[in-house]
Amino acid sequence: MRIFIAVLALVLTATCAPVGAAPSASPVPSGSLPASSTPSASLLAGSTFTMPADRDMIEFLADEGSLIAYSSKDAPPPYDSKIQRADPATNTWRTIYQTDAMFMQQRVAAGRIALLEYREPFQGSGAFSVKVVVVDLSSGRATTVDEYALTSATYHGGGGGPRRPWSALTLGPDRIAWTRLIEGPGGSITGELEIASLTDPTPHQAIASSGEWIAPLAIDATRLVYVVGGKTEDQLHVRDVASGGDTIVARATVGNTAVVGSPGIDYAAVSGKWAVWPESATAPTAKGAPSFSATIHALDLTTRAERTFDAGGAYCPRITAGSRYFAWYCGSLAEPNPQLYDAATLQPATAVPPGVGVGAVAADDGVIWFNLVPNGRTVTLFRPRS
Repeated sequence: MRIFIAVLALVLTATCAPVGAAPSASPVPSGSLPASSTPSASLLAGSTFTMPADRDMIEFLADEGSLIAYSSKDAPPPYDSKIQRADPATNTWRTIYQTDAMFMQQRVAAGRIALLEYREPFQGSGAFSVKVVVVDLSSGRATTVDEYALTSATYHGGGGGPRRPWSALTLGPDRIAWTRLIEGPGGSITGELEIASLTDPTPHQAIASSGEWIAPLAIDATRLVYVVGGKTEDQLHVRDVASGGDTIVARATVGNTAVVGSPGIDYAAVSGKWAVWPESATAPTAKGAPSFSATIHALDLTTRAERTFDAGGAYCPRITAGSRYFAWYCGSLAEPNPQLYDAATLQPATAVPPGVGVGAVAADDGVIWFNLVPNGRTVTLFRPRS
């Protein structure tokens, strides 16, 4: 389990967000524009907030103009992890929350951050516990939503095993959704999707369960978007929070992401009416070695209209979504190809933030990236004008 966590952390931080050290891919030169933009693309007006980034900072998020950073020491457990916040008015990082756990996943919405805290009682035993915590980003006050533990019987080391449910969460302005892991006979694991109100998170509502894969993707006051995986098919669901009405809006074959690091519908990004994910395929070449290609698949969750378009490369890490943008970068590991799309129209952004640097991700109502500078790096949050 420890190895799995380390690999998961490496994949997510290397492909989904600015990371604590330069990613394995060669940096995108500072100031380069998304490939979808033309050379004459206009620079977008708005505000830019830049801060120095310590090497311990693994991931960056945003909340109403503030930068949020997750930091962790590279050391055996107990882990030393913390959430830090920087505001334009103070221009300094301050610690909001600190714990001895590893943060497996974090999401920010409406002045809060939701965390999955992972702990190992004995390093190397395979046993672990997970706590679902919501932290107020102003006061630092933490509320525990759920907590569960699994024994060493659930540990499957060495890699290459069948897909199993894993801890996941998403956060909305007034609700949280997460996957709770339940241990069964012989170390089997069932994932149970649950939701709760942030006003009173004690009552949990169980939505669905799976022994293969289940994860929440987005939640707000009216709907929950989630994915349920089976042995041969993954299903994208939209659930009406008030009525409980549940609709399968898309299906995908398990294993449709042949390129390592290119997640598919099971990690779809959601913003507004759109769900967007990459789809990868392989084809034999004359020499017998497979060639890889990728397309971007988009689904209108309201009308069920679908769109597909070229991804801009074969290797597509996870797509990120905010209220204004979808962002991704496809291509080879050595030459990632950053792209920025309007979240409302799903058209290539013709007006782009000035000076877009490395690892651009959509966050809140803007875009985050970082730039390499002498003896370190900086992280920048850009928010367009309304």
